[in-house]
Amino acid sequence: MSRSGAEARRLGVCGCLMVRMIGRVALITACAVALLAGTARAQTPPTVSTGQPIAVTTTGAQVSVTINPGGSDTLYQVLYGPTGGPLSSMTSWQDGGSGNSNETETVTIDQLPPGTSYTYQAQVFQLATFTEITDTATQSLTTPPAPTGPGVPLVPPQNPPTSGFFSFCSTDAECLSDMNGIRALQEGLPPLPLPSNWAMLTGNEQLFVATDMERVSRGEVPIPNLVDSYDGAVLTGVQTDSDPSLAGLPGLADAIWAGSWPTPLGAMYGWLYFDGPGGANLDCTTPTSPGCWGHRDALLNDPGGNIGNPTEMDAIAGTDNNGTPSYAALLVNNPNPTPPGSIEFSWADELQFLPPPPAAVTHGRVPRGRQLVLRRS
Repeated sequence: MSRSGAEARRLGVCGCLMVRMIGRVALITACAVALLAGTARAQTPPTVSTGQPIAVTTTGAQVSVTINPGGSDTLYQVLYGPTGGPLSSMTSWQDGGSGNSNETETVTIDQLPPGTSYTYQAQVFQLATFTEITDTATQSLTTPPAPTGPGVPLVPPQNPPTSGFFSFCSTDAECLSDMNGIRALQEGLPPLPLPSNWAMLTGNEQLFVATDMERVSRGEVPIPNLVDSYDGAVLTGVQTDSDPSLAGLPGLADAIWAGSWPTPLGAMYGWLYFDGPGGANLDCTTPTSPGCWGHRDALLNDPGGNIGNPTEMDAIAGTDNNGTPSYAALLVNNPNPTPPGSIEFSWADELQFLPPPPAAVTHGRVPRGRQLVLRRS
């Protein structure tokens, strides 16, 4: 199981400050009124400084910010822009606390183009005085160019050591940028473009096509068919925020679920790149939890994995019983031929809309026995 990183993001002092600021003064004023109604306490001007990049990939970076609130309620953000130009972009405001000691936070900058130099600096806002204080020093980072070669794919039983540092995406463009950045950082894989018919595909078809694109990019066999054979179990998973039941299936299978991501591509990002330690996987509460990377393992199964190459995928993108976006899938290795009437869509149907494949990818596979990951029955 996994939920979107949005639920784990810090709400800051006021929820209305979670979005990128437009009409900053009006938003801050509205939130600050409630804070100023409390008991006043001794305050000194807050301080803020920006550190060197912690991690950089083709589409973003992590940077450190050190804040001393000076005993006053504070917010902080990072301003950034292409080197030589104005720092016209900013991250979301975050809660800087109200203590009197230094605290170092990690901030993610995303949606950057590859091969570009950026300058950035931190800014803190003191709510008691409506004062913005900006770090006098600036730092710089350069996103590397996108990989062009086959990279070094990680396939089951191999997995990345940690989740990607982009925690949430809300549109297909954002999700694709985040996915390609983490693919480049962790595996050196070239970026995945969306097929030309992406906007015409249903949500179910998008889950299927994105799964096969990820598999093929790592040299794995695509799943031939999207089917409706197991719609009952998958729809129940979508509605109840749970992994679909594996009862009564014709062969070995894996079940996965994700919730809250606004788009199917966001669910794919959660399953493949935000599924390990530090991510949104509900079954990965510690680095050694057996459920870590369980969704990734299910989607990238190969002959040495849990079920062998899946021959069918039943996937549904819908909403749960509370109206929240919800996604579930069954990946089945069916020893029997798939009835033509059960096939909703096929990988063969989609090939005409895909760009030419990159150079062949080869990698070794290490056989393993069946493991209990996720919530499989």
